[in-house]
Amino acid sequence: MKPITVVLIAAALAAPCPALADECGNAVTDYNAVLVHVQDATQRFSTCVGESLGVNACSKEFNGLRLAYGEFQSAVAIYIKQCR
Repeated sequence: MKPITVVLIAAALAAPCPALADECGNAVTDYNAVLVHVQDATQRFSTCVGESLGVNACSKEFNGLRLAYGEFQSAVAIYIKQCR
């Protein structure tokens, strides 16, 4: 993956909009909590990539980002089911 692609993906993941609280309560709460995980994982991965200087593949940080994205996918699916 080219560096610019990583930066664009990181930027897209770092700025999702929180859902508005309404009658679907728990789904909204869980979704918003997952956003924090995604943002933290994105920041750790981006920092690692930026500081790696070609000596660190940042696989630990990428795996954290992958796990956070999996949580995000699940939260989105639940939100859509319970709130739409």
